[in-house]
Amino acid sequence: GDGARKHADAVVVPSHAVAEVLAETLGIGDRIRVIPAAPGSGVVVPDDADERALKLGLPDRFVVGVGDLGRRKGLDRLLAAMALPDSPDTTLVIVGAPVAETLAAASAAGIADDRIIALGPLEDADLATVLDRADLLAVPSRSEGFGLTMLEAMSLGTPVVHSALPALDELAAGSAHRVELDDGLDAPGALLAAITAVADDREHARHLSIAGADRAVSFTWRGAAEQVWRLHADL
Repeated sequence: GDGARKHADAVVVPSHAVAEVLAETLGIGDRIRVIPAAPGSGVVVPDDADERALKLGLPDRFVVGVGDLGRRKGLDRLLAAMALPDSPDTTLVIVGAPVAETLAAASAAGIADDRIIALGPLEDADLATVLDRADLLAVPSRSEGFGLTMLEAMSLGTPVVHSALPALDELAAGSAHRVELDDGLDAPGALLAAITAVADDREHARHLSIAGADRAVSFTWRGAAEQVWRLHADL
């Protein structure tokens, strides 16, 4: 941080939310450039998606969460929400976090063994298959600078439920289901209500699918590259 403040001609960040934080903490607002990322080039539905889904053991309906089990990603909120008695009759799929650790955390939260699938880290084609077939992606993060997996899900037309964080609000721009999550109150209950609102309302889910896909179209690596070239030209 100090090196960037003293020596950088420009500091590239993925969102205005991050830009505001850096401007306040480092005092370099005039040198910050916001250049958003784009969906991973490999995160597209593969031709052999049916075979991949079968191999992964994906059920007909499921909610997916992606990330590690640290506090920042907030997957503990998702596990607690899906363990509540009135949670939807659907499976929870967790991608990214170690399998054994995830299953232990789910069991500790009170989720029955037949309602949790832990897949661990996945290659892009498998991740695309999971995101594409999910009823929704839950993003209950406590902190985010951008939200790449959320953007990838939106690009595939998958509805997203996300915590009300500045970077995620900026990314979604109203095209996903936003929910205030307060750990001092009932974050799992609030998250479950949001998940249920999407999972049990096909019209709402369809609206989010269309809106999210439309929003994701504006995020491209070509556009990011052009902005980087413009930045170099301005320096």
